[in-house]
Amino acid sequence: MDIGEFKFKPLLAHTFDGTNCDYSGWLMSEKLDGVRCIFFNDKLYSRTGHVIHAPAWFIQEIRVDNTKMLDGELFTKRGQFQSICSIVKKDKPIDTEWENIVYMVFDIPLEKELVFSERYDKMVRIIQNHHRIQVVPHEYVQNMAHVESFLQEIINMNGEGVMLRDPHSYYEQKRSKTLVKYKKFMDDDAVITGFEYGKGKYSKSIGKFLVKWVNPSKPITFKVGSGMDDNIRNTPNPTSLIGKIIKVKYYSTTVLGKPRFPIFIGFRE
Repeated sequence: MDIGEFKFKPLLAHTFDGTNCDYSGWLMSEKLDGVRCIFFNDKLYSRTGHVIHAPAWFIQEIRVDNTKMLDGELFTKRGQFQSICSIVKKDKPIDTEWENIVYMVFDIPLEKELVFSERYDKMVRIIQNHHRIQVVPHEYVQNMAHVESFLQEIINMNGEGVMLRDPHSYYEQKRSKTLVKYKKFMDDDAVITGFEYGKGKYSKSIGKFLVKWVNPSKPITFKVGSGMDDNIRNTPNPTSLIGKIIKVKYYSTTVLGKPRFPIFIGFRE
């Protein structure tokens, strides 16, 4: 890790693919639709190492004694991914916006000698749940029916999905199969390559983005129009959005690999 530029690689999850259907004894939690961030040396960083400019009072309220680094999610409420992205990307934070944010902690990366169940117990001990900083609740999996029931509860509350964690695993700075995300839909990042104007009242506004997957192993281009609000559709200079990365949600793919019913979720940082 380079402290100057904060070149820290966080643990990333694999997507549930059905190959391991026995997660009995693992720990599970809700997959939050917020902004992943690392708290280190009194600063917040995105998972790619960019500084997140938070108010000084927010930093003060999420400090934890004797803990050098926290891994978690900046979160407001379910279904507000685009809103929180808009808040945290500002170079000059707005206090009234940050008052709605909670830092939901799910790991302490530098406790390398502890397995996750031990790290979780330590988080619960040292983080006295405050309205500004909380530990993401976990529970042990009984069987796959337990996971499915938990997932359905989250979906019913407009949540994203479930995170499954091997309790005997150490923190790895890479994508690891000891951490699995399970959702009823898929999502991925795409880059905007162009746009089309809409129809009717949107004839002078953005109707659809033309995009391609960021992942080079998926050389697929497609269009996405659902999910955008009027503020985005009425962007004064739509060409300024070309090259930006967006998060796209979809439910399956066609035989050609294109996403079925793609939905715009929000802009990445």
